[in-house]
Amino acid sequence: MNEDLIMYVVYSVFIFILIVVFYAFYRERKRDKDMKKFILINGFTFEKIEDVAYFLEGGVRDEFLGKRIYFSIPLEIFNTGYAKTIKNSFSIVFNNSKIYFFDYNYTVGGGKSSRTYSLTVAVFKSPNNIPQFYMRPEGFLDKIPEVFGYNDIDFAHREIFSKKYYLKSNDEIGIRSLFNDYVLEFFETRPGYYIESNNGYIAIYKYTYINPDKYHQFIDDVKNIISLFLESHQK
Repeated sequence: MNEDLIMYVVYSVFIFILIVVFYAFYRERKRDKDMKKFILINGFTFEKIEDVAYFLEGGVRDEFLGKRIYFSIPLEIFNTGYAKTIKNSFSIVFNNSKIYFFDYNYTVGGGKSSRTYSLTVAVFKSPNNIPQFYMRPEGFLDKIPEVFGYNDIDFAHREIFSKKYYLKSNDEIGIRSLFNDYVLEFFETRPGYYIESNNGYIAIYKYTYINPDKYHQFIDDVKNIISLFLESHQK
């Protein structure tokens, strides 16, 4: 009886794992199909993985276990983790240049403690050298900098922004000029964004896939964010 119970548990666990794997595979295939349709309907330009990787100062290498994407771009999101993949990539013309949009995956940790992140990213290369900064939603630990030594840049006259976002930079004076009231007000009503700027590149993302029915809003937000930073930097 005990042996039968053990076998039942083993089979149940095995079937559960198969269901989870199949469902994950199904969701990825469905997203790929939905995104291809979205890109075609809107007349956006499909971009090859190699071209996106090259834009990000990297490339794609053929290795024993398959292709490996690598980057040299000085942005944290592209220098974290391993097993990096780019999918559903396209571009739109903006400000005499391009904004690249794509699904991005990477893994951190190893073994049972490994975790894979899936997110949608937009990247633009600015002709102007916008100051370096990193911005993300503020967490609980960010509220006690004296303990952890964080260097969050707050704005006393914009408490809502300062409570919603953690912002750091090696050029605080430049960032305080870049984040004018128009920029701060915009982000006060747009929670959840991660933004990095370095060496002319601006990356905008959230830690989730953007669904096709919400992608136009994401594109509009990205355009507005870039425009606000370009206009603020030119003043």
